[in-house]
Amino acid sequence: MASKSDYDAIIVGAGIGGLTTGCLLAKTGHRVLILEQHFKVGGFVTSYQRKHYPMDVVHAIGGLSKGAAIDRIFSFLNLYDRLCFNEIEKVFIYRFPECNIDCYTSITRYQDELKRHFPDQSSSVEQIFTDERYTGTTEGGWYDIDCSPRQANLGRIRNKTPINGLYLTGAKTYPGSGMFGSIQAGLFTADSILNGCLTRGRNLLVYG
Repeated sequence: MASKSDYDAIIVGAGIGGLTTGCLLAKTGHRVLILEQHFKVGGFVTSYQRKHYPMDVVHAIGGLSKGAAIDRIFSFLNLYDRLCFNEIEKVFIYRFPECNIDCYTSITRYQDELKRHFPDQSSSVEQIFTDERYTGTTEGGWYDIDCSPRQANLGRIRNKTPINGLYLTGAKTYPGSGMFGSIQAGLFTADSILNGCLTRGRNLLVYG
C-alpha cells in the first residue's frame, strides 16, 4: 500500500482542472497521484452514450492559435506529440425560423455577422464585444459558474485555501468558464503550489 510520503501531491478529481494541475506538477519533476471515482477521466470534457449514439460534451477548445494561452501550456506539456487539433471556422450555427446566424471563431467576423443580421443594434453589438466578453456576462452565469465581474475579481473562489497544503482548482477558481477556464485554473493552482516557478520565465500565463 502506498503511503503519503510516496507522493508530492494527491489530486482528488480528474477533471480538466485537476488533470492540468497534475500534469504540470509531474512535468516539473513532482510525484503525483490523481484519484477519480468515475470510470472516465476528463470531468465535463468527455463523451457518453445515449440510445446508441456517442455524445461529445465538448466539441471545441479555444486558445490554441500559435502563442495563445492554451497553446503555451500544451506545448510545455508536449501534448502536440500525442494530439492533433483541426482548426474550425465556426463554433456554432444558431438556427432560427427567420434566419441562421454563424458564430465564427474570429471575433471580428462574428461581430460583423451579428451586425449584418441586426443592423439597428450595431452599437449594442460593439458593446458586447468589450472586456465583458472575458467574463461572459454582467450578471448570472454559465454552467453553474458565476461569470460576473465580481467573480472575476475578489469574489471568486481562491485556489489556495486556509488549510495548509490544500488547494482548489477548476473553472470556478478562474474568471470565466468552460474548458479554457478550467485549464487556466489548473495552471494557476500548480503555479501557487510551486510558488510561481511555472510562470516566471516560462510565459505560461494567459496574459503577456
